[in-house]
Amino acid sequence: MHHFFVTPQDINKIDKEIKIVGEDVRHIQKSLRLKEGNKITISDGMGSGFVTQIVDSGKEEVRVEIIEEIKSVENKDKTLTLFQGLAKGSKMDLIIQKAVELGVNAIVPIITEYSVVQLKEKDKHKKKERWQKIAEEAAKQCRRLIMPVVHTPINFNDAIAEWKEENSKHLHLIAYENETSTSVKKIFSHTSVMEYDHIGVWIGPEGGFHQKEIVQAQSAGVISVGMGPRILRTETAGIAMLSFVLYEREL
Repeated sequence: MHHFFVTPQDINKIDKEIKIVGEDVRHIQKSLRLKEGNKITISDGMGSGFVTQIVDSGKEEVRVEIIEEIKSVENKDKTLTLFQGLAKGSKMDLIIQKAVELGVNAIVPIITEYSVVQLKEKDKHKKKERWQKIAEEAAKQCRRLIMPVVHTPINFNDAIAEWKEENSKHLHLIAYENETSTSVKKIFSHTSVMEYDHIGVWIGPEGGFHQKEIVQAQSAGVISVGMGPRILRTETAGIAMLSFVLYEREL
C-alpha cells in the first residue's frame, strides 16, 4: 500500500475525508496509476496516520475517505537527531535516506574542521531543500507517520552552542576513533535509552572530528564514544550508531 503525507489542514476527521494536493496528485495518477477504490495510507507528518480509499481523482486534487486510523509505533516524546558532518558527493543522500529509515526525527548537517565540502551561503538553502525531499521519499517508503526535518547546514561551533543548554533528559554521543575507554555498548549497559527524551548522535565527515572539536563537545556535555576496533566510513558510522539506538528503543 502506497504512503503519502498531507498537512493537518487537509484532514477532515468529522467528514472522514482527506485531500491530497501538489506533486503527489500527478504521482498518484500518472506514475502509480491509482484509481477510485484503491487504498493508500496517509499521515499528517506529526504522528497521525490513516488507511484510506480513493473516492475522487481530479486534476488538482485527490480525495480519499478515511477507513481506519493507524496506531503509531513512534513515540513523539522520544526524539532522535543526527548531527552529520558534511560528506562528499552523494554520500549525504545515502546518509539521510538511511537515517530516516532508522528513525531519526531531525538531521543537522554540520560543517567541521575536516569538512572537504564547503558550501556557500546561497547554496545552503538549495541543499536543504534537496535533502528534505530525500527525507520525505524515505519516510514514504518506510511508512513513517512522523516527517523528519533536515536543517540548514551550520558550523560545528554553532551546533554545539545551540544544543549546549540541554537538560538531564538529553543524551548526546559523539563518535571518536581515539576513544578507547567508553563505547556505545558501555553507555547503554549502564543506562536505559528510555530515560532520555532526546538523543543526539554526532558523526564526523571524512577524516572524523578534530581533537579540539571533541574537547569542545565534551565541555558541552557530549559524551565521546568509540565505535569498535575498525575505522568506519562516515556513511557507515551514523548507520551503525543509529542502529544501536533503534535496537535499544524499539527492538
